[in-house]
Amino acid sequence: MPRKDHVVVVLSRSGRVALWHDACVHWGVPVVAIEIRPDADNIAARRPVPSRSVVGRGSSRAVLQRLSLGRARALAGRDL
Repeated sequence: MPRKDHVVVVLSRSGRVALWHDACVHWGVPVVAIEIRPDADNIAARRPVPSRSVVGRGSSRAVLQRLSLGRARALAGRDL
């Protein structure tokens, strides 16, 4: 799990967020994806892409702290 200089992406039904995630990975930026449901389509769709996925709420302070948000490059997503 990246601890600094990474991007935390809160996945949703938005295709833009998923594209943002894939672009970061393409450019070599470490990414951690958050999805609320473990069986969500976004988790399955991101599996071939080399990033970490965490199940939880993107609005949860505890989840964001666990993902070292304070040392991340950016936070991206909807409904934060």
